[in-house]
Amino acid sequence: MSCAGRITYMIVPFRKVLWLENLRNPFATDRSLDSWDERLHGLANDLVSMTEIVLDCSHGQNDLHSWKCVLLGRDSTADCLEESVYYALIIRPVIAVGSSEYERVGVGRLRHSQISPQTQDVTII
Repeated sequence: MSCAGRITYMIVPFRKVLWLENLRNPFATDRSLDSWDERLHGLANDLVSMTEIVLDCSHGQNDLHSWKCVLLGRDSTADCLEESVYYALIIRPVIAVGSSEYERVGVGRLRHSQISPQTQDVTII
């Protein structure tokens, strides 16, 4: 269940991020805006651990293992992939584990070691 109120943003360093294409632009197709289903579609990674996470509101800490992240950008100043910092949306399943529908619960600044290579196509409602 979503929470009411503002969402939280992160401070992302200007011109120091390589933007990734894991979140599909809903307006990049020939379809009209009237046909948009108001959902975002993208590729999400499993989370290994969470440290620098900012949640939009208080969420129960149960089922954290089912939460995922949609990687939006990577620090372009890192010397190697293992040192990279990623900026991500943090999402959790809406219905049940195994469903492809998720909701945003926050944002995160994640290290490469905190992100699993396991991915899944998701719908963010």
